Amino acid sequence: LIHADACRHDARRIPELVAALRAAGYMDPHAAAPDALRYGHWLFAQGQFPAARELLDPYAAQVADTPLHVAHAIALLGCGELAAAAAVLEAVPPPHDDPEYHYQLGECRRLQGRPAEAAEAYRAGLALARNDTQRAILQDASAESRKHRLPCQTIENALAHDIVATASSF
Repeated sequence: LIHADACRHDARRIPELVAALRAAGYMDPHAAAPDALRYGHWLFAQGQFPAARELLDPYAAQVADTPLHVAHAIALLGCGELAAAAAVLEAVPPPHDDPEYHYQLGECRRLQGRPAEAAEAYRAGLALARNDTQRAILQDASAESRKHRLPCQTIENALAHDIVATASSF
């Protein structure tokens, strides 16, 4: 894991980071899963969805952890694998305290061309939103007015993307 942390500071070393964390996962997937999840989110922020998928695939197969499965679904969405992402989310119980699961399920449905099911998922997430930012994102998504939104964003990053997109359009 120390090797993975050293690689994080140099984007050219992402394959090394993924290999180091996969090796840690083979030794003890339950102990290494929190680090894999943290680095998976870091890879999302770098736009490295294929690398995140490569990292998270073996953990998702071995560790029963809803946040890990949600991250795996984000990676699959980023790779354009909509049906696989939806299947991953549908295979785990929806959390009762985190809107991210519902937001990502809504994204799967929206990208699959199923707007009514997407709106239903967004509304379920809205009921669990913990702050104004999450509420704003989920309200906007459930109203289906965000057609310009990029897929595979975490709920925290969606608003930041919209701010950048709006600023760059002026």
